[in-house]
Amino acid sequence: MKKLLLLLVCVPLISFSQIFTQPNLINLIDAEYNSSMGSNFPDFGAIGCSKDGLFAYQIMYCDPEGCFNSIEVFSAKTDELIASLDFNNSNHNIDLEEEWNINYKKINELLSRYNIYNTGFGEFYRSNRIGNFEIILNRNIIECTEPDYGWTYGAEYENHYRLLVGNDNLGYKKVTSGIQDCGIIGLSFEGYFINPFEDRILIVLSSYSLGFEAEEDYNLHFFGCSLKTSSFK
Repeated sequence: MKKLLLLLVCVPLISFSQIFTQPNLINLIDAEYNSSMGSNFPDFGAIGCSKDGLFAYQIMYCDPEGCFNSIEVFSAKTDELIASLDFNNSNHNIDLEEEWNINYKKINELLSRYNIYNTGFGEFYRSNRIGNFEIILNRNIIECTEPDYGWTYGAEYENHYRLLVGNDNLGYKKVTSGIQDCGIIGLSFEGYFINPFEDRILIVLSSYSLGFEAEEDYNLHFFGCSLKTSSFK
């Protein structure tokens, strides 16, 4: 009887234990490389989601000084970075598999704490439509009077933006809005991922600024949106 009780206790623990594997890193940004000055695109790898709107991923930024690699947990309900595990590298010769294995215990603890399933995010959709819904990014670009940088490459602008999702029947709801400060150039819609556990998407935008040598330094921005009909009222 005691052996049976012990088995019943252990089975759920075994069934929920996971081996988190390092994701394949890809470039989500649909932009051409600047062959004259250079472009720094972040590499992104989807790890998996939770059943309560969390997305976990690996992201790596590189510039002439080195690379910044981290594991992040992002809430598609509050648009907040919930937790991150950072690995700073002073050079560009990173063995990502080795770094993952060395830090696996910390990575496993982080992802297990937030009940992440090691399933990836599924397909990345570059369309601005999902079912009957349309994704709209409105932008109003205004020239800055006082650039924030200590160096300039011509006129600088600030970007007033609104991200909307909806259709003519339900109307359009605001997912987010804001102002990009002077020095940040452009804001582009890249696509979205679908949460496999609920009717929610993770929208991906990108922007870039000019580095010290006028190279293009790109960044990714994430925003969650529920597609439930009730969320449009």
